[in-house]
Amino acid sequence: MASSMPVMAEFPNYQVKRADHDPRPGLIDSQLINDLLNAELVIADLSFVNPNVFYEIGIRHMAQKPISFRPSSRSCNGNVLRT
Repeated sequence: MASSMPVMAEFPNYQVKRADHDPRPGLIDSQLINDLLNAELVIADLSFVNPNVFYEIGIRHMAQKPISFRPSSRSCNGNVLRT
C-alpha cells in the first residue's frame, strides 16, 4: 500500500482502492470489471509490465472513462512496451 501514498496526496477527495488488495469473496473478474466501470477515476500503475494492468486499461478505455497512467522510474523510462 506504500505506493498508494503519493496518489492519496495528489487526489485527497478520492478513496484509494487497489484491485490486488480487494478482500471481497466471489468472482474476481466481475467485481473488477464492475469497479472499473463505476469508478470516477482509475490510476493505472505501470511500475511493472503486468498483463492484468493492460487488460484493466482496455476495459476502462472501452468504457471511455478517465484513466491516469502512473509510470515509475523502474518502468523502462516510461516505455512499458519496449522489448
